[in-house]
Amino acid sequence: MSAVVRVAGVGAMFSSFVRRDLIAALSYRLPFMLDLFSSVVQLLMFFFIGEIVDQGDLAGGLGTSSGYFPFVVIGLALTRIIDTALRSFSTKLRSEQTTGTFEALIATPAPLATLVLGSAAYNLLYGLLSGGVTLAIAAAMGVRYEVSPNSAVGAVLGLAASMAFFAAIGVAVAAFIVVYKQGQAVLGMATSVLGLLGGAFFPVELLPGAAQVVARVNPLTWSLEVMRAALLDGRILWAELAMLSCAAGVLLPGALWLLRIAVDRARREGTLAQY
Repeated sequence: MSAVVRVAGVGAMFSSFVRRDLIAALSYRLPFMLDLFSSVVQLLMFFFIGEIVDQGDLAGGLGTSSGYFPFVVIGLALTRIIDTALRSFSTKLRSEQTTGTFEALIATPAPLATLVLGSAAYNLLYGLLSGGVTLAIAAAMGVRYEVSPNSAVGAVLGLAASMAFFAAIGVAVAAFIVVYKQGQAVLGMATSVLGLLGGAFFPVELLPGAAQVVARVNPLTWSLEVMRAALLDGRILWAELAMLSCAAGVLLPGALWLLRIAVDRARREGTLAQY
């Protein structure tokens, strides 16, 4: 019974965070329209690039028979989600610091992990919605997804593992910010490098030899391969899915432990309220 109560309490806390951030977001509706406009422009640009690529030699090296535009659509949707997972925790923590509510928030009896994950829940859900909208717009533009019941399960598991892994990196950056008060600038660069070396917009086989080696151990590469196989070819890449899940299972608890260490250090030094 106590476990049920704890789960219910965590769910209520998460829903409270989401409701708070949703109310704030609905007060400023222009960003929603701009985000939608940006998605449409990106898709149109890559649609016409795809018309050129599919007539060239690159089309055979995409790893899927669907063509370049569906290939890059998965890259666009997943990098949107991953970027949100990377940025959400540091962004929310920085906001709590600058508004003076961070110290009061972690003084509550709720576990730190619950507070941190809950505070970013809205942004993560919005990232998922944004990625889903990208896929839906692409479908309206002619992309066909070859999804079987089994591959749909693979896609869900791959997406969950991807979000957990990159959220862990975001939590680790948040821990750095607790102590050193800066660090968000690194995330923008990290997203660009991950996208470049992960094959979001072109096959990693086009990279130079040394960069290909790095790309092959890049979790974003595994994420993209799993999602493309599941959504475009109806297949499950079990090896990549297992590696991604194991990496996420190790890194997320480690990142949350690192955040706890950072908060304890800031408490001892009396710098929690500083920003």
